[in-house]
Amino acid sequence: PAVPAASEAAPVVSNEPLPKPAAEVPGAPPSPINEVLPAVSRGALNTVRGTIRVTIRVTLDQSGAVLAATTDEPGPSRYFERHSLEAARKWTFTPANTEAQRTMLVRFYFKRSGVTTRAIPPQ
Repeated sequence: PAVPAASEAAPVVSNEPLPKPAAEVPGAPPSPINEVLPAVSRGALNTVRGTIRVTIRVTLDQSGAVLAATTDEPGPSRYFERHSLEAARKWTFTPANTEAQRTMLVRFYFKRSGVTTRAIPPQ
């Protein structure tokens, strides 16, 4: 008898439940749904030596929308700080289950090569 090729093999079915998304796990911090990067000019990025880090503290409503954004750690550049604040106000997160989860830190990293970001719960 012929052995079926790997592409013809029957799919593996599992009865184990799938892991819950972070928003449904009790106590897990909200996860970003919509991340907006600061709109900074290429000329401004060309002036960066190393990495400029700007941290924005955002306060969320129950649905995960940003209610307020403030600079958590002043950076060396008011230009990058201003654009980071504007971008952080446009973020959305998964619903915040508790009052403690309604504060997140959004960090923007500016390098000559571009902008990266990540959200973390405050320590």
